[in-house]
Amino acid sequence: DFILEYAKAYCAAGRYDEAEKIMLGHEFVPAEGGERAITGLYYAIRLRKGRKALRDGRAEEALEIFSALHERLPENLHAGNWTATELVPVYYYEAVALGCLGRVEESRTLYQRIADRLSPGLLDLAFYFGSALRALGREIDARIYLSRVRRELEKRASLRSVGWEDNVATFNSYMNNPSEQRQGMIAYNLSMIRKYEGRDDDARALFEESKRLWPENLNAWIELEF
Repeated sequence: DFILEYAKAYCAAGRYDEAEKIMLGHEFVPAEGGERAITGLYYAIRLRKGRKALRDGRAEEALEIFSALHERLPENLHAGNWTATELVPVYYYEAVALGCLGRVEESRTLYQRIADRLSPGLLDLAFYFGSALRALGREIDARIYLSRVRRELEKRASLRSVGWEDNVATFNSYMNNPSEQRQGMIAYNLSMIRKYEGRDDDARALFEESKRLWPENLNAWIELEF
């Protein structure tokens, strides 16, 4: 736990390369369910590196970074993928990189793979599911799906918090106020829908709110970079 929090602190300071070195220099021994805490942080660090390469016009390098995440993860992590759904963000940015390289059919195959994994309950992946549907020419389906997600999030936001319920992670930091963390999760999920809609200013405001209420979610920190 200390190593993960230590690496997260480096990420929050924008020192992602050092955070990755910290993770690769430690032999993890995950307990039940702890594997995802390890892989989640590792994926966030590598995805951020790939997105930076993509933004800087280095699509080939970005593609190599994303593709490597399909393979066996570093041995010292002693963790791997539970389901292919965990790779949905990887598939998405890999598809974007392939599109930048003119490899349209390969890109479309990955968008279809994302669409095939669509599940209404995975609210944190709504941006990727909606974007995949749009890339496949199914924008009406994407809008219908995202409108349902938005209604569900707004419903959750209106409910009185009773503590460690529904939208709060099982392995939440004991220092967090559970009600505030739930609001931070909702803000993040709504911000990704605003990103899909191209409402960048609104998305940024919600990412900032999510970061304040749920600081462990590095995805919000990373989105603010891009």
